[in-house]
Parts: sequence; structure tokens; C-alpha cells
Amino acid sequence: MIDEQIEQFKAQVAATTPLGRAGTPNEIAKTVVFLASDDSSYVNDIELFVDGGTAQILLDSVACSDSTMQTFIKHPAEGWKEPASSLNS
Repeated sequence: MIDEQIEQFKAQVAATTPLGRAGTPNEIAKTVVFLASDDSSYVNDIELFVDGGTAQILLDSVACSDSTMQTFIKHPAEGWKEPASSLNS
């Protein structure tokens, strides 16, 4: 990837993640270390999303008046909204 593509990707992640930024490698590593440690000994059969809240956003396709399908994002606090055009292409 060229630098411009990397910056576009970072902006897209920030725009679609409730925390408004991408996770750091350290944040992911801390989750792995916790799950591999004795501290998680009572944790059983879970899905742990380490994604800044992205899993809480529901993606749905809605039929538009021109019979095309368009993706909208439902944010729990903000309701339905159309994502950035780069996400729809």
C-alpha cells in the first residue's frame, strides 16, 4: 500500500468505529495475554470482540426507490445513517 492508501484506510476505520480510531497492536496483544493467562480461568465460551465497538453496529441492506441496494449503518445511539461513499463502493 502506498502512504495515501494507508491514510485513507485509517480515515475509513475511524469513521466506522464507534471509538473513532483503529485499535493498537498493544490493545490486541493485551487481550490475547489476558485470555492466555490464569486471570481468564473462569471465562468460558464467549465471543470477545476487540474492535472498538464495531460489532455493535448493525449493517443492513435497504432497497432504494430505484431498486438498487444500498448499505446503511445502524449505530445504537444515532440510528440509521448512510456511511461514507467509500464504504458503498
